Amino acid sequence: VESATAALDHLEKQLGVPRRRMVIEGQSLGSGVAVQLAAKGYGSRLILLTPYTSISDVAARAFPLAPSFLVRDRFDSSALAPSIDLPVLIVHGTADEVVPFELGKTLATRFPHAVFVPIERAGHNDVWDRPEIVGRITRFARGV
Repeated sequence: VESATAALDHLEKQLGVPRRRMVIEGQSLGSGVAVQLAAKGYGSRLILLTPYTSISDVAARAFPLAPSFLVRDRFDSSALAPSIDLPVLIVHGTADEVVPFELGKTLATRFPHAVFVPIERAGHNDVWDRPEIVGRITRFARGV
């Protein structure tokens, strides 16, 4: 999160891109970073690909017997989502083998202005393989 914040601050200060004009995008683990950036006031739109509610939720499904205190940074996007008043696009494959589809779908209900796009039979890393989804993401980023 610190590195991403520094990069966006550089864009704003050195290149003159106002933080409220940036489109923030995060995929998988990066979706938690993107949500934290949006909660800090970065971005005019937020795009989340294969996101989760929190890392603790992902860990609990993968390792049900492991204690939750082992997760150092919880990236609790679900807790931050209600405070983010941006248009949000969430894209998630129904056959995601890393982040359960249900976590992305649940996260979408937490944002005030989210659109959820399920991709039938898509896994965790093949979202960008579908031209119709790339077009949808591009149109959303452009505000069209």
